[in-house]
Amino acid sequence: MSVSTLVTDNEAYLNKIRSRVPTAYIPKLRVLPAVVGDTTPGEPAGKLRSARRSANARITLLWFGRFEPLKDYHSLLSFCRLRPELKVVVYGPQSVSEDLSYPQNMELRGSLDSIELIDLFEFDAFLFTSMFEGMPNVVLEMAEKRIPVIAASVGGIHETFGPDSI
Repeated sequence: MSVSTLVTDNEAYLNKIRSRVPTAYIPKLRVLPAVVGDTTPGEPAGKLRSARRSANARITLLWFGRFEPLKDYHSLLSFCRLRPELKVVVYGPQSVSEDLSYPQNMELRGSLDSIELIDLFEFDAFLFTSMFEGMPNVVLEMAEKRIPVIAASVGGIHETFGPDSI
C-alpha cells in the first residue's frame, strides 16, 4: 500500500501523533484546516441577543453532548454551580453511572439527532467543555450560526479561531 498524504484538520492533533507515525510518513503529514462560513440567513444573531439583553432576559447558554469524562461534564456541573444567575440548557444523553446532583439553573432537554432541531436564537452562547478533540464539528456549527462559543483551547479550536478568540 502506498500513501501519498496523511491529512488531519488541525495542527494540534498532527503534533500529538507525529511521534507515533513511522519516520517515512512524517513528510506526508498535512493539515487541512476547518473553514467557518456564515450560513445564517435573515436577522443577525447579534441583534437578537442584544434585544434579549435590553429586555433583561436571563443569559442562556447551550451545552450539547454526551455526559462522559472526555466531554468533561464535571466542569459543566461546576460552571453551573459557580454561575447560578445563568441558565444552561443541556441537550444529549445523560446516562452516567454515578448519581449526579444537577444545579437548579441547568435544564436537561434530552437527546436529539441533529443540532438543526434546536432553536438557536434562544441562546446567548454555546458552552464547550471537552477535554480532548480534533476539530469539533459542533463548535464549527455554532460559529457558522453566529453563536458565540465559550471553550477551552483544545484540539484545533485555537488554530481555527485564532489567539484573539480564546
